[in-house]
Amino acid sequence: MITEQQINFDNYFKRNYFKTPKDVLTYYIRAVIGGTIGCIGILTDNFLFKGSGILISPFGTPFSSFIYSLYKMNPRFIFHFIHILISGLIFVGIGYGCGKLANEFNDIHDNFGFYIEDRELTPREKREKYISHFVVTFALGFLLFNSLIITDTSMIIGVGLTTSILLPLINCGLQMSVNNINNIKTYFNVFLINFTGLSISSLLTLMI
Repeated sequence: MITEQQINFDNYFKRNYFKTPKDVLTYYIRAVIGGTIGCIGILTDNFLFKGSGILISPFGTPFSSFIYSLYKMNPRFIFHFIHILISGLIFVGIGYGCGKLANEFNDIHDNFGFYIEDRELTPREKREKYISHFVVTFALGFLLFNSLIITDTSMIIGVGLTTSILLPLINCGLQMSVNNINNIKTYFNVFLINFTGLSISSLLTLMI
């Protein structure tokens, strides 16, 4: 039996997902611009730039479509997952490129102001970071789909979702630029934990 909620979700994705090549191009332009601004925010420890990058980057679109297609057993979930994968590679690439440029500026100008974290987290810090991220993103996933049809809250949930994916991947790229293998693993694990927590709780929400 098709419920009213399922009809609302179907209508939402018909209205909001990629309909033309222009929509796809616009999405990736926003992803590049948002990722670059977010990366500058990390390098300068500037909250305004971090927040602006998160607001501009539209990662919630392919993620929510991927989860809903997976729930409906629609083969298009593969198409949506490819967009997620490409988006992730873009964010890592932006982090790597900006990190290399930042290192060049720092070498030319002493104390130029760009900062790439080089301290390795202790095992306890890593464990606490992983647990806290999983708890937050797991809770966020329960709110995601309900917020999609409530316009007053969808932006807030979208910001939280993008934050949990965008920043760890950019940090991954930054750590690659300085060949810090331990921190690369840490930030990639944070991304995997966030993505897993969001996916599990989002699917559970649709099944309930």
